[in-house]
Parts: sequence; C-alpha cells; structure tokens
Amino acid sequence: MGRWLSGWAFLLLGGSGVNDSLAGMMTVDFTAQPGQRFVADVRGEAVPAGVHVAVGALAGPLPQQISCAAVGVLWQPFAETLTRSLASQAGRFSAAAARDRPEFSQQKIYLLIRQTAGGEVPRADASNVLAWGLYSSHEAAWLFPDAEALAPGNATLITSSEVDEAWGGQVSARALELGMVIPTAAAAYATWAGECFAEVGSVGAGPLADPDQDGLANAWECLYGTSPWKANASPLAVIPGAQGIGLSFPRNAMLPAGYEQVEMSSTLTSWVVPEGDSFSMFGEAGAVRYYFPRAARGPRLFLRLVLPWLR
Repeated sequence: MGRWLSGWAFLLLGGSGVNDSLAGMMTVDFTAQPGQRFVADVRGEAVPAGVHVAVGALAGPLPQQISCAAVGVLWQPFAETLTRSLASQAGRFSAAAARDRPEFSQQKIYLLIRQTAGGEVPRADASNVLAWGLYSSHEAAWLFPDAEALAPGNATLITSSEVDEAWGGQVSARALELGMVIPTAAAAYATWAGECFAEVGSVGAGPLADPDQDGLANAWECLYGTSPWKANASPLAVIPGAQGIGLSFPRNAMLPAGYEQVEMSSTLTSWVVPEGDSFSMFGEAGAVRYYFPRAARGPRLFLRLVLPWLR
C-alpha cells in the first residue's frame, strides 16, 4: 500500500509540471481573410505577395512624431507572416503563432505592416521600407493572453476588420491602407545604393566610396542622378552674370529635402545658409538653380554645396 501511495504522489507532481509548462504558452491568430479588410498600398490597391506583416507589442509609448523608424526602435516582435493571395484575392494573410513569452502577457497587440523593395526583410531604421502602417484595436481580443492561463484562455484571434487605430497608414471600410515613408537623407541614399549595387552587394556602396574613380563620391552621384559605375565630370556649374551669380546642378527627384545644402560666405571661414531675399531657387526639368543678386551679396561671395547628413 505504501508503495502505491508513493507512486501516486509522483504522478501528481509530474502532472503539475506539465500544466506549468502549458501555462507559459500563448497563441495569437491574426488574419485578413476574404470578407475582412485586405492590405492596400499607398494607391489603395491590394499589395502583392511578400509584404511583411508582424505581430508584436511596443516597449514604450508612441512618440509625438511617429515614423516607421521611431516605431522600429520600440518594436517587440512576437510573430511575422507575409501577405499572399487567398481565394484569388491579393493583400491577404492568415497565420497563427504560439510562443512561450510571458513578458508579452496582457500587453496591447499591434500589427506592423511594412512593404520593401524586392521583398527584403525590413530594417529597424526603415531605410529600405517604402510604405508602412501600424494598426491596433480597442477590442478586448487585442491583448496578448494571460501567460498563466490554460486553453482556451491562452489564445486570442485578431482580424483586420477589428482595427480602429492606425498610424503611418490609415483604415478604410475595405482595407488597411499603407502610408508612404518620408525618407531621411541617409535612408534615401541607402535605397539608391541598394539599387545601384544590387549585383555586387555592399562592395564600394558606401556614400564616400568612388568606384568609378571620377572624383565624385557615391553620395554626390546619388544627388546628381549620375552613374557610380561610369566616370563623368561634376555637373555642378557656376553661372556668373552682371546682375548676380547662379549655382546650378541636376538633382535626383527621388531625394528628400535637406539631402544637400547651399552655403555662402564672404570670408571662407564662416559659412551660413542663405535666407530671405538673399537668393532665389528655381527648379527646372530635373535641375536646381540658386541665384544670388549682386545687390544682396556684398563685395565678395563664396558659395559651396554640401551634404549635411554626412557631417
């Protein structure tokens, strides 16, 4: 009898260990199936297969200036899937993930959707992200399950149709619509370099490298829209005149404002950014021209074109 009771006690302890293990698992099903909202690009059309859909939480409150890169700093990943076609409808996803991640317990669930060129894995700094959206909901299901709960309390199902909060993108009656990423200068350069150096990888792709050895570093080739593989003279031109002086150069239309900057000086030791009526700027067929009238510039004027993001 004593041996039987001892064995029974052992079985009870073993069962308790299994239950503790199961209690740590939580499952999240996340879907945008036919009949629910699909994922749309910035034009409102269904995204192609391969757009990254991530489920996770945020490590802190969202900043006032919300950007894809700012969200990337706070992002805590739980699971990820890719958009695909379901029932011949594009922009859909349906996935389930089970994780032993008690730190997610009862945190708010977010969907982070990012579209990249060529389906690359999104970088945390968003340098290769073309469009994005962060979505959540006030529905009770949009909390990670209690890590101590047993089935079915350790699982939740969230759908795109429940979304009522959006950042970066927006929500329409039919879709979770992605918003265009406003690139930084460095991010815009990274996108350009990724295209120009796709066949050779990162070799010679740095902004200060000069693979064609024409004296123009890659960052300047990016500004002017010239090839980093074909030697050419600098297209920057100074245009003198009796009434003033001009500075002209072709400009890559895909670059954000602030990629380059014109500075002026009368001493060559102190440089300032021109303001007010000291100059005029004209955009003409892919080129930019700065004009400095003689009356506003004083007896001497020196100009230079710089890339402030490389300083």
